[in-house]
Amino acid sequence: MKNNLFVTILILSFLLISFSLWADWNEGDGHKMHFPQLPDLNGLDIRATHPKVLADDWECSETGWIWDIHFWGSWFNDEVGTITKFHLSVHTNNPGPPSTPDTLVWEHDFLQGEWEERVYDTGNQGWYNPNSGFYCEDNHQNIYQYNFFLPIDLRIPQTQGEIYWLDVTAHTTEDDSLNDRFWGWKTADLEAYPEPYTGTHFMDDAVWGDFPDPVWNELVYPPGHPRQGESIDLAFVINGDETLPVELSTFTGIYSNNTLHLYWVTQTEQDNIGWNIYRNNQTEFSSAEQINQQIVEGNGTTTEPSYYNYSDESQELTIGTTYYYWLESLDLSGQSHVYNSLVSITVPDPANQPPDYEKPVVYSLNAAPNPMLNQTNFHFTLDRDAMVNISIYNLKGKLIKKLPAVAANSDEKMTIYWNGENRYGTELSSGVYLYKLEANGKPIQSQKLLIIR
Repeated sequence: MKNNLFVTILILSFLLISFSLWADWNEGDGHKMHFPQLPDLNGLDIRATHPKVLADDWECSETGWIWDIHFWGSWFNDEVGTITKFHLSVHTNNPGPPSTPDTLVWEHDFLQGEWEERVYDTGNQGWYNPNSGFYCEDNHQNIYQYNFFLPIDLRIPQTQGEIYWLDVTAHTTEDDSLNDRFWGWKTADLEAYPEPYTGTHFMDDAVWGDFPDPVWNELVYPPGHPRQGESIDLAFVINGDETLPVELSTFTGIYSNNTLHLYWVTQTEQDNIGWNIYRNNQTEFSSAEQINQQIVEGNGTTTEPSYYNYSDESQELTIGTTYYYWLESLDLSGQSHVYNSLVSITVPDPANQPPDYEKPVVYSLNAAPNPMLNQTNFHFTLDRDAMVNISIYNLKGKLIKKLPAVAANSDEKMTIYWNGENRYGTELSSGVYLYKLEANGKPIQSQKLLIIR
């Protein structure tokens, strides 16, 4: 049962990037890594069918968000099976030696229909299974390109000059396994690398392991191959947007304590001075009025999520009337942008509202990654609409940081980002902390969080 104090919130025309907004990637398109590692048309495919997982590293060439991931692969004997899901993850770098994936930054299971694939080319390609050492030449011909375009809430921050790892494993059907239909990740064409890397591999060897707890092993060309004993690079591209726009990901509102409250979240911002809020009692923006007397200060340029709220305390609001709200961002160049995101809230009659909130039920609450290095995301789902805060405490019960409130919708998975800093902007030291979820001002649930520096 939803809390009667909260009114139904209608979010109209909310333009978010989704899996359906797909495109392709072609040689010469943009990238956000050292350089694209294109496929070797006459190379190898390394078995990467679950439980086997492969990983290769890249150097970030521009700070920002990863918007899309692309890689190439083929099927053993050209017998195409069914990939039920791809598990992709991104890790920081353990310099070793040998260099291997380290702390988990991001992971996601992409189900059928959540990626795009196409026939890329053909060539005489070999096959290699590093577990058994099995290697054969001229095993298959067809090469496939796999494109993953990330919606806003799945985009991955990266920092220029840092080394990251991409891990890939393909899950196939039981029938595929019984009939030797295996998928492999393709080796990169070293001759296509730019100078001074032409003909030589980039940085560290790719690695392989087996789920659930991979023990990483370096990948080198097998005995009998012309490059026997040399390091293997895998074929993939990491890409992102050319700029960091003010990217609105959430805009919601609730009515409580005789006041209309608006909440919004951005994923990235560039030169954002701040915000104006507009209101109307009809759905036409052209006749809406600006209601904030002072600009709501923005966060300039950032690749971290930013949380905002504004309370409409106008005495002119009428019971039973529906009000519509818009956001306008302003940048340093003097440009403004009104978002096609419309929140509507109907003012209820206070006499018909209950005296207090019921305590929401938390269906789920977790932090990922946990342990965390520099940042984490708190994920939760409630059984009703509520105003939610996440607060961080040390084990002595001292408040370290209270994150901005968000409006949580019933039965919707919500996410709150934290950069690991206290209220003064200082990174917390390694240790065990508590994070507590409060809904409607009431403590609901707490869990432990481990920080490793």
